[in-house]
Amino acid sequence: MIEWDQPGFLRSPLGDLLINQDTGGGWFMVDTSAASVIRALRAQVDRIPQGDGRINHRRFTDGVELTIPIQLWETVGDDGEPACGEALRTMLETLAGHLQALLNPVDSEEARWYWRPSGAGDDRLFLDVRWLAPVTRTLSNSKLTTVTFVLDSPLPYMIDSTQATTTIMDGATDPITNDGNHPFYPDIQVQGPASGFTITNHTVEDDDGNPLEFVYDSSRPGAAAIGGGDYGEILIFQQTMYLNGNQANLKAGVDPETTDFFVLDPGVNQIEMDGADAVFLTNNAYVPV
Repeated sequence: MIEWDQPGFLRSPLGDLLINQDTGGGWFMVDTSAASVIRALRAQVDRIPQGDGRINHRRFTDGVELTIPIQLWETVGDDGEPACGEALRTMLETLAGHLQALLNPVDSEEARWYWRPSGAGDDRLFLDVRWLAPVTRTLSNSKLTTVTFVLDSPLPYMIDSTQATTTIMDGATDPITNDGNHPFYPDIQVQGPASGFTITNHTVEDDDGNPLEFVYDSSRPGAAAIGGGDYGEILIFQQTMYLNGNQANLKAGVDPETTDFFVLDPGVNQIEMDGADAVFLTNNAYVPV
């Protein structure tokens, strides 16, 4: 779950804006009674012609939208004082600057919402957040200013901050564990030299019960082999593959007839490498509610 009252921070290209903790220039406190997260469902159904009932098709979820009302306090506690005057102006300008920087951030690592779950030893976060909707501002009878803004993330889950690195050698089948409760889209760095390879997730199957595979063949038109000292980076969520992460586009070598950009299901996933070594970059993923 999202614990809106826990200390955290909003990361933007301007830096980290502390949330629910002393910034040295005021307190940006989440109004937990009005904060929310939405993850829409896409559920397509067809009514059965000339009969009762309906046909349910495969269902999907969208990314998430975070509605975050922030109360602006100069001090907190029993004698807390709402921000006003210069303090209020400065806090509003600071928040506005971070939101503006999140309109179209270039680096997704500088666009995140973090918090520390109670009893956990690791931060949790939403990735690649952007400013989605106009800001609203209200003033209560006690002169407390609340600013509400909306962020969205393209991913349908939140993750633990710590990233695990697992190397699987050519010819080996090794476990990769997702300790969360939602399937995770891994990043995979396939090490050169390699002219072709197959990655198989024996834990995730298609509708016919066959394990899902990612198949690369450099003999395909427009494709290229991965040289020694280089790697091909597969971003499962984006369904892309680039040399060394940001160089030549290698997707021409991906066999579209046999390839699935597979997820890592919650629990242990048995991953087999054939034709190359690979490094898997993974995080535990969770359903946001």
